[in-house]
Amino acid sequence: MLATQYRIRKSSEYEKVFAKKSKPFFAPELFIKICPNERTYSRFGFVVGEKVSKHAVKRNNVKRRLRAIIRKHFAGICTGYDVVIVARKPSTHISSAELESIVGSLLAKANLLL
Repeated sequence: MLATQYRIRKSSEYEKVFAKKSKPFFAPELFIKICPNERTYSRFGFVVGEKVSKHAVKRNNVKRRLRAIIRKHFAGICTGYDVVIVARKPSTHISSAELESIVGSLLAKANLLL
């Protein structure tokens, strides 16, 4: 599990990330939004809406896999950002390895990898 201090939990924090004019980075399976924060570490939030799947089990599985990917690569990610990863419908049908490569490529596009 990703430690609580490294997660975006409140709706006001999510709104702050989405309200900023930061550039989103897209892939067919998911996209990310990034906002600088004043902390010495980066925080991550995950959004998997009902459009992705009507079944909560599938939505939770996608969130669980995304959290595991971020936890695995956390040491190699730049600090000082709030990052929200939003899953899209195809994300339920791909393997964890494919999802990991997509997240890595999006973080690289955003210049968040060390």
